[in-house]
Amino acid sequence: MSEEDFRFLCSVIDREKEFLNSVSQDIWKTPELAYEEFHAHDVLTDALTQLGFQVETRYKLPTAFKAEYASKTGRVQFYL
Repeated sequence: MSEEDFRFLCSVIDREKEFLNSVSQDIWKTPELAYEEFHAHDVLTDALTQLGFQVETRYKLPTAFKAEYASKTGRVQFYL
């Protein structure tokens, strides 16, 4: 990762820190264990959808998801 990319990511995190903290606190307040993370699944997929990701919920497992973000410069995918 270039220094420019790193600075850009830091600025995005700084800009979205209140939103990211609210997502984190919501999950923290509702502990779930052993493949029963349904609340966390819903919170994370809703948050990613709000941020412009295309999200496939319940991806292969009831608590898993696939998220994809496409921009003019590239595409990012991740699975959780």
